[in-house]
Amino acid sequence: MKKMILGSLVLMFSASILLAASVTTEDGIEYEEVCEISQGCAVDDNGVCPNCVLKRKWDIEIVRDVVPVKVDRRVDKSLRNGKFEGRYQVTHAENTEGFFSIWEKGVYLDISKLGEKLYLVNVNGIGKINGERVDCSNPSIFSMKLDSDGKQLNRTDLASGSCAISTFVPDTRWDYTQEGLKKTKRWSVTGEVCVVGPCKGIVYATHIYYYKRVR
Repeated sequence: MKKMILGSLVLMFSASILLAASVTTEDGIEYEEVCEISQGCAVDDNGVCPNCVLKRKWDIEIVRDVVPVKVDRRVDKSLRNGKFEGRYQVTHAENTEGFFSIWEKGVYLDISKLGEKLYLVNVNGIGKINGERVDCSNPSIFSMKLDSDGKQLNRTDLASGSCAISTFVPDTRWDYTQEGLKKTKRWSVTGEVCVVGPCKGIVYATHIYYYKRVR
C-alpha cells in the first residue's frame, strides 16, 4: 500500500501541481521524486524539486540471484599483483542465506598502504543500505595485513566511527575484480571448526561485499 501511495503521489506548490518525477541513476536504479513536506515542495525553472527526496521504485530485499542490477562476481587473478590501495565505493553485499543489498552512493573505503601488504582502511561517507540511511561521516578506521593470496591475517581497530563495521573473522579474503574489490567472509555458525573430515554437522555462513574503484 505504501508503494502505491508513493507511486501516485502528487506534489503541490502554490497553485501548481507537480507529478512525482521518475529518475534513473547511472547505476540503472529507478527512483521517484517524493515530497515529504506537508506544505508542498517548490520546483525550479528546470523542473527540478530541490527539496524532494528520491524513493526507490522496487524492493531490494530479494531472493538469491534475482538481482535487479548486474553484479560481476568473477575474480580476476590477472590483477592479483595490481594496486590495492585507492578509493572504493561500497556497492553490493550478499550472503548464503539469499540476502542481497544495494548500497546507494555515499559510503566509501579509502585504503592506503602502510607497508608490505599492510594497509590502513578508512570507512566514511553518508549513504543508504536497503533504503535505510547510514551515516559514516565520523569514519571507522582500522589497519589490516594481507598475505600474498589476499587472505586477511588480522585487523586492528583504530577508531570506532558513527557506523558499525562487521566483525573480523579469520577466514576473510580480498580479491580483485574488473570493477574493483570483492571481500569474502566465511565462518562457522555452530562455532565448531573442521580440522579433519568428515565434518557434516558444521554449518557455515558466507558474506560477500563488492567495492567499485573510483580512483
